[in-house]
Amino acid sequence: MIREIFLNKKYALFGVVLMFTALSVFLQVSPASTSSYIEKSLFLNQDDIVKISGLYFLVYAVLQIPNGIAFDRYGLKYLLPLGIILTMVGNILYWQAFNSVSLGLSRAVTGGGCSIAYIAAIFIAAKSFKAKYLPMCIGLIEGATTLGAILAGNTYSWILKTYGWDTANIIIVIFSILLLLLSLVFIKGNSSIQGGAKSALSFKKTVFQALSLFKNKALCGVFMYSFFTWLIIMAFAGYWAKNYFVNMHNYSIERSLGLGEIYWASFLVTNLIIGCFVTDIKACKKYIILLSLTSVFTFIILAIPILFNYYGLVIFSVFAGISASGVVLAFSLIPVISPNGLSGTAIAINNTFIVLGGVCGQILFGVILSDFSLKRIVHIRDINEDYYTALLLFPVSSVLALLAISYALLSLRKTLPVSNSNLLHKPI
Repeated sequence: MIREIFLNKKYALFGVVLMFTALSVFLQVSPASTSSYIEKSLFLNQDDIVKISGLYFLVYAVLQIPNGIAFDRYGLKYLLPLGIILTMVGNILYWQAFNSVSLGLSRAVTGGGCSIAYIAAIFIAAKSFKAKYLPMCIGLIEGATTLGAILAGNTYSWILKTYGWDTANIIIVIFSILLLLLSLVFIKGNSSIQGGAKSALSFKKTVFQALSLFKNKALCGVFMYSFFTWLIIMAFAGYWAKNYFVNMHNYSIERSLGLGEIYWASFLVTNLIIGCFVTDIKACKKYIILLSLTSVFTFIILAIPILFNYYGLVIFSVFAGISASGVVLAFSLIPVISPNGLSGTAIAINNTFIVLGGVCGQILFGVILSDFSLKRIVHIRDINEDYYTALLLFPVSSVLALLAISYALLSLRKTLPVSNSNLLHKPI
C-alpha cells in the first residue's frame, strides 16, 4: 500500500509539498530558538531581532497574490523548485549572516521562497483530489505547518546546543536539497499540476479581479478573522511565548519552549480532526464560532492578574491551541463565499492576511512590551508588568477575531444560495 502511494505521483508530490510547508513554518518560528545565538554573535537585542525577522513575513505576504495568479497561469512545474531553491539560499545566508543587513537579506530571501509553499499545497490539493476532500487536505497542510513549528522549539534548540550553529544549519540545507530533488522527480510527467489560465485574462485584469474580492463582505470578514487569529498564533506561540514564560514565571528556556510545543500539538490534533469530520456549512459555522469563543475566554482567563501554576498553563496551552484551529474552517469557507473561478486567488489573499497578522502581532507585542508598560500606572505583586501589558494584546485580538467571523457569517447567510447550504465548498 505504501509503495503504491509512493509510486502515485500526485500523492508523492503532495507529500513533498507538505514537507516544504512544514519547513516554511519551521523557518518562521525558528528565530525563537536561534535568537540567543544571534544576540551574542551580532550584538542585537530581542526587539531588533523581531523586526529583522519580520522581513520574512513582509516578503511572504507581498508575494501571496502574485503567487496565486502565477499558479493559476503556469502551474507548479517551475514555481515549486524555485521556491525550494530560494528557501535554501535564504537559509545559507542566515547561517553566514555577519551583521543586521545580511541577516535581514537572508530573512527576506527565505520569506520569498517559503511564500510558495502553502499555495503550492492548496494548488495540488485542489487539482489532484476530489473537492469533498479539500477540508481534509487543508487539515493535513495545517498539520504539517504545526509539525514544523513544534520541531522549531526544543528539538531545534537541542540540536543547536548539542551540535552547534553550523551543523544545525547544514541539516536544513541538506533537507532542502532532498526536497528539491524529490520535487523534480515527481513533477516530471505529472499532468495534474498544470496551470490553465495563461491566455484567459491579462495580468492587469486578473489583478482587478482580485481587488474586486474586497467588495465581498463575507470574504472580508474571513480575511480579518484569519488576520487576528494568526496574529495571536505567531505573536505568542510563534515567538514571544518563550520570553513570556521565562520572564513572567522564571521557567527555564526548555520548559518555556515545551509549553509552546503543547500549544502547537493541540493545534495539530484539532486541525486533523476538523479537516476529517467537518463536512458541511452548518457544522463549519457552528464550530468556527465555538472555537472563536474558546479563544476569547482562554485569553481573558490568562489575562487575570495572577500567576497560574505550570499545570494551569498546560491547560491554557491546550485550549489556546484548539481555539486557533478555526483557521482551517476559514480556509474551507472561502470557496463557498468566493465567485466562481476566483477561489484560488481568494485563498492567496487570505494567506496574505494570515502572514500580515503574524508580523504585526510579533512587532506589536514587542512595541507594547518596551513602550507601554502598566508599571507606570499600577504595580501588581509578583507580576512582570511589561509582559502582562503586552499579553493584553491577545484577548483584544481574540474578541476582534470573533467579531470578524460573526460579521462574515451574517453576511454569508444573506448571500448564500439555498442550493449551497449543505456544501462546504465548490471546486477551486
